[in-house]
Amino acid sequence: PGTPGSLVLITSRRRLTALEDARAISLGALSPDQAAEMFARLADRTDVGAGDPMVADVTKLCGYLPLAIAMLARRLHHRPAWTPADLCADAMNLLDLMRAEDLSVAAAFDLSYAELSASEQRMFRHLGLLPGTDIDAYAAAALDGIELPQARRHLNAIYDQHLLSELRPGRYSFHDLIREHARALALADPPGERDAAIRGLLDYYLRAARLAGSRLDGRAVKGADGHCAGAGLPDLGTRTQATAWMEAERRNLLSGVHLAAEAGDLAAHAIGIGDAMAWFLAAHGYWDQSFSLQRTALRVARGTGDLRGQAEALSHLGTLYRKTGDFPAAAASQQEALNLSRACGDKVGEALALTQLGRVQYLTDDYPAALAGLSRALGLYEGLRDSLGQSQALTHLGYVQYIANDYKASAANLTRALALHEGHEDLEGQADAHEYLGDVQVAVGDYRAAADSFGQALRLCETCGDRNGVAFALTKLGEVQHLAGDHLAAAASLARALDLHLSLSNPLGEATARNLLGIAQRHAGDLRAATANQERALSLYRAQGSRLGEANALRELGALQQSGGDTTAAAASLAASLDLTCRIDDRHGQAESLNCLGDLSLALARPDQAQQRYEQALAIARELAAPLQEARSLDGIGRCNLRRGRSAEARSQLRGALEIYQRLGSPGATRIAQLLAAEEPGDATIQR
Repeated sequence: PGTPGSLVLITSRRRLTALEDARAISLGALSPDQAAEMFARLADRTDVGAGDPMVADVTKLCGYLPLAIAMLARRLHHRPAWTPADLCADAMNLLDLMRAEDLSVAAAFDLSYAELSASEQRMFRHLGLLPGTDIDAYAAAALDGIELPQARRHLNAIYDQHLLSELRPGRYSFHDLIREHARALALADPPGERDAAIRGLLDYYLRAARLAGSRLDGRAVKGADGHCAGAGLPDLGTRTQATAWMEAERRNLLSGVHLAAEAGDLAAHAIGIGDAMAWFLAAHGYWDQSFSLQRTALRVARGTGDLRGQAEALSHLGTLYRKTGDFPAAAASQQEALNLSRACGDKVGEALALTQLGRVQYLTDDYPAALAGLSRALGLYEGLRDSLGQSQALTHLGYVQYIANDYKASAANLTRALALHEGHEDLEGQADAHEYLGDVQVAVGDYRAAADSFGQALRLCETCGDRNGVAFALTKLGEVQHLAGDHLAAAASLARALDLHLSLSNPLGEATARNLLGIAQRHAGDLRAATANQERALSLYRAQGSRLGEANALRELGALQQSGGDTTAAAASLAASLDLTCRIDDRHGQAESLNCLGDLSLALARPDQAQQRYEQALAIARELAAPLQEARSLDGIGRCNLRRGRSAEARSQLRGALEIYQRLGSPGATRIAQLLAAEEPGDATIQR
């Protein structure tokens, strides 16, 4: 072997790490195609081919391990009456099935198992009880009831025997067949030992999930100690670390919750882990997993008579329903959470349910109920001296006040909320406050400040990993970019927002993004795309029962129909929009719809009718201090007077519109300046 031209091939089930000057090649499982070809060749039957779908199922059950494939293939060869489907049908007893005389897959695994020490063998058996898919040293230590350094040594020893795979540094996983073997061995251990191992693991998952959840959720997670990680927990001191841990352990935590739910005496673990994971799962769009988790937590809490646990799960479910657009279910869940919190005297739970119920109520245009509920929540939080709760109630109270056109009160409450959120380092709350403050700034015409607010919200959502929040912040940023005349930037922001809303299956966000994108596309001249987006937005708003959204989509659809020459359809759409805004008392929306109706009447050469609409809109705009709608009304009245030949009146009104447009930085200023320049060519002030 030491001479040139010689080769020594050494095979071993153990990793021979001490060999020098040797090249190590680890043999993994076969590819699906290779496995199918091997099975068909060894089965040696004319009715079994590599392309047979049932052959693919058998080799998958074998985990693509050559030894297992060979055993089952030869078994099929000697059983002419059997088909591959018969092998699959007995998959529940897979290890027993994979036997050929004195040779078995289990026996091969036992050769490696025998090389482990007694304590290493115990960990191997305990790993077979793992409810999830993979494990790190922290979880392994909790599962085995040992210290972290010893757990690392045991994992390395098991890995060296090729009984574990290392998916990435520090995370280990079983092959499916080895997992079954470990579980079979664990069943021979005393039941008390198995139960202690599972409890130790779930205790660890609960403590770590609460710590990670407290880093991510501005609302304090029950039972979390944000200042001390404690013994046996990984370093979760930053949002980045907490997010990475939640993502790495996500499937394990979900499996752990379902295991705890069936264990009877581990109900608190199912409820607590569900509470700790709620924000992370919703922020990252794991809707199905989140619904499953909270429904399991609710079932467990009901089974044990835990009223607070039921209220928590219902509140989380209500938030999920709201974010996925099922507002009736959201309202019902939050109302039940509110009733349960009151029944058990939980003032914090009552205030939280009122806050979340208020969010649903303002989305379904029930503004009086939202104002009353959010005011009640704020009072409860103030009585409890809960400044974090106050910040959340103030944020949403401020938004309802914005919708009700009380911009002064809205800005005051949102500014106060923002300061409280910052004091608690609540990034999500800060993002909400900045976004809603941006809405107020848009309404009063301060587009520069609004763009800054929406930009702040976007950066905060990106920092805290809230993809849902990023999508809405981009939506609002696109809106203000359009209002400032930057239609290309608006279209880019809104297209990105739409992609995110679609990936998150968020119908309300999708509707809003399509509505605003359609507006930008109309101004850019792409009427076909704009119409398609508005029609889809209208359908989504109606499906969710959002009359405010429906009114917005109808108004823009009317403008599109007018641009396309269908004035009859435009009149119907705009009239329907105005009717809806009157029914929900959306004064700002009424002004917008009236201005659009004025534009249509003027286009139809009906200046008297148009001026009536514009004057109605002007009165509302001045009442609300809504400068853009005021400018639009003055602009329209001026053009009506030009049609009648009343030049002096027209110039006065157009100058008033120009002044507001210039102050807002609106592109309307350029058009009005050109119109006035044509009327007064010698006036240099117009050129500015």
